[in-house]
Amino acid sequence: VCSSDLYRAGQWKLQRHAPRQPKKGEQDQAADTAPRYMLSDLENDPGEKQDVAQQHVKVFERMQAELQQMIDAGRTRPAAK
Repeated sequence: VCSSDLYRAGQWKLQRHAPRQPKKGEQDQAADTAPRYMLSDLENDPGEKQDVAQQHVKVFERMQAELQQMIDAGRTRPAAK
């Protein structure tokens, strides 16, 4: 089972994939312990083939924090302004 959250802001899309759970018989060390993220620049890569988080660190960190706030608040969409 794979769970993910998506957050789009302008040309940017952040995908957060839940940690992978160990399969039956796997040791706990084999499981990912943190969510995985991918930042896409939809304007320049509409097919979402490239993770640009390393090239746009400030955008990635801002969107990661905003997505986490929404998750912590139990929201699936940003609050209306």
